[in-house]
Amino acid sequence: MPREQPRQSYIPRARVELIIRLEDFGDTANPVPSAPAMPPHLRSGKKKGGTPDDKLRVEKEGSAYILRSPTASQNQGTPQQQITSSDKRTFRLNGIVPLRATLNRNGPRMADTLSLSIPFSDLPLDPRVIRSIAVQYWLGCITPDELADEARGGRRLPCPDAFVDVYGRTRSNLRFQGYADAHEVTLNEGAPEVSIECTDNTRILLDQDAPVKLTVSADKPIDEAVADYLSNFPQFVGLSVEYRPGGTNVPSLGQALAKTAFKPKLGPPPSGGGAGKMSVWDYLTDIAGSIGLLVRFEGTTVIFQRPRTFYEGRGRARPDDPFRGRVLPTGREINTRLLVYGRNLNEIGFKRRFAKNVSTNVEVRCYSPRLGKTLVARYPVGKGDRQAKPVPGDKQDTNWKVITIHGIDDEATLRIVAQGVYEQLGRSELSGKAVTTNLGSFGGSNSDPDLLDVQAGDTLRIEIQRDEPNLAAIGGKGGTTSTQTYLERIGYPAEFAQAYQAALSNIGLPSTFRIRTAAFDWDIEQGVTVDFEVVNYVEVRASKELPEGEEVPNVDPATLPDVVQVEPG
Repeated sequence: MPREQPRQSYIPRARVELIIRLEDFGDTANPVPSAPAMPPHLRSGKKKGGTPDDKLRVEKEGSAYILRSPTASQNQGTPQQQITSSDKRTFRLNGIVPLRATLNRNGPRMADTLSLSIPFSDLPLDPRVIRSIAVQYWLGCITPDELADEARGGRRLPCPDAFVDVYGRTRSNLRFQGYADAHEVTLNEGAPEVSIECTDNTRILLDQDAPVKLTVSADKPIDEAVADYLSNFPQFVGLSVEYRPGGTNVPSLGQALAKTAFKPKLGPPPSGGGAGKMSVWDYLTDIAGSIGLLVRFEGTTVIFQRPRTFYEGRGRARPDDPFRGRVLPTGREINTRLLVYGRNLNEIGFKRRFAKNVSTNVEVRCYSPRLGKTLVARYPVGKGDRQAKPVPGDKQDTNWKVITIHGIDDEATLRIVAQGVYEQLGRSELSGKAVTTNLGSFGGSNSDPDLLDVQAGDTLRIEIQRDEPNLAAIGGKGGTTSTQTYLERIGYPAEFAQAYQAALSNIGLPSTFRIRTAAFDWDIEQGVTVDFEVVNYVEVRASKELPEGEEVPNVDPATLPDVVQVEPG
């Protein structure tokens, strides 16, 4: 194993770009750009004679629907590319190198966040004159030649926009796009600093109230329908909407929801009874959940997908992942990111929950006025697949989580909802923590820092390779002492040691996990530390399927990235 790992030495750099709008202080001589005439809470997406003049255009590019400005003469860029304004109060500040930065990728239930600490000497601005800030953050590596140029020039280079990796591909170092939530300046006798707390582009959807009269169409596929809905808000220009995985049937609200659950051809209105009760993001979350989908942001893209594809990776759930499989010098083939304690991991830990967040059978109930009965869907579907809750001894029972929902008139959709709840609960049964200062997984290099590309939901394999007898008891490899021998030596009964050895050697022992959260800590002096929280359940026991024809198909091996040979380092 040691010679399989090329020498991993990284030269990380970070950079921040701020797009700042200055406060107008009520200046009527140079007014701010005009807003749409119709207040948000009164919008319905229609007007007499046709479409509102300020409504964004929806264009399909590839598998995504993109929101464009109403006319070609206007800025068509993403929210973070709106770098000028007609009132001359919007400015772009680029090339800022933070002292410290923490990027948290938090998964589908929480927005990604970024915390920045910047020397006040590099950003000597008073928060009282700043109205809002859009943020972009780059994190990556420079080459040894660039490091030599940096040393000769006497000035630290910022992180470049992109780089050419070891395979000759151009890859972006852009890791975060969002908005500042707070801007704080701390002046003291030491080194004054600026602190900026940021949230990804979920922020602009959270800050916008959902109009009661504006709803998502039930007739169109969910990605197109949501894009049409978002086009009623001018600040969403440049965002896109996509259903994943591509190449699968895209559901619509009308296929699943009972007629009593929505206005004809419009879909369910926002709950809460009035404007200001629900944000646009909350509304989209409700809409997605009603047909068994997750909704999340990735950069400037709003993504809808089934939990099964997010947690299990069916159908290439993230086609933009640049990771490529590797063949190590010993001939071992690696098809997923691998971290090895004793080689490229600083710290690991495993945790198992025996209560609450465990693999639990799910029952979803929904009354159908049209059918005059309550529809019931259970997951796992097969009775022989149901999860038991055994305790020491021969006694056991089954646990069920029963959920009542409204509006669904289709049993297949109800089963998808049940599967989604099952996946999200069960995946928390096993969890782990992995900390590394390497920016590439096993076989990676400074020219392929693939850990920086990791998103929540990606696959990560964790192994232990250290010649320490006690580590053999938690799945360690490479030692000369068997687990059974070690346990007997320290006083465990031989019968238990033998049974434990058999359980530990079982092929179903989970070593592959899904990333729940990832934190990337940048320090201008110490470099980068990556901290993963990973989750899974016991796949052999808990991974179950929907009836034939309802499950998302497994990924076609022909669509997987090429496997490349890793040269010994």
